[in-house]
Amino acid sequence: MADYEANIAPFINVEFYVTSYFGEPRTGRDSHKGIDLATPSPGNNLYSMTDGEVITKVYEEGGFGHYIIIKGDDGKGFLYAHMREASPLSVGDRVSVGDYVGHEGTTGNSTGIHLHLEMQDLSNRGWQFGADLSEYLNPANFMGFPNTTGISVIYNGTPKPPTPTPVGRNSKFKWVLYANKLRNKKFSHNF
Repeated sequence: MADYEANIAPFINVEFYVTSYFGEPRTGRDSHKGIDLATPSPGNNLYSMTDGEVITKVYEEGGFGHYIIIKGDDGKGFLYAHMREASPLSVGDRVSVGDYVGHEGTTGNSTGIHLHLEMQDLSNRGWQFGADLSEYLNPANFMGFPNTTGISVIYNGTPKPPTPTPVGRNSKFKWVLYANKLRNKKFSHNF
């Protein structure tokens, strides 16, 4: 049983652990500007914690690896880093709370499978890399559990299944819907 139940989290119905807390001092480097979360069985799905839009999708070899930034409709920005592979989302895609955004991973400058999560207020500006710690929001406060290493947390939310997005006139998804409609129409007239 988890130590805490979160109000919201990037993992749904999976217990996870805080392996590095927000603001944690690090030898020879700035304080930790995010929070590191890891699951006991690595590689779990990651979900959106906000209704908003993907504003960045990047692969950075020596830094965050595969990462995305989502800007919430309320102005809060969420950076999901070290993802296993590129997110299936694209810049400009809309997301809702519970939408799948990728997998926990260890790409970039990472020492093990986890999610590095950062937050900033993007109401009046874009994401500021390398900003002072005071420019960041504490993800633990947002999710509703203590900002401390070693605790276990669970969020009992409802993940949403991915929905196919039709693209262009020759979309297979549109054709399948049209074919099903024709098939249903044909059979309804024969009886």
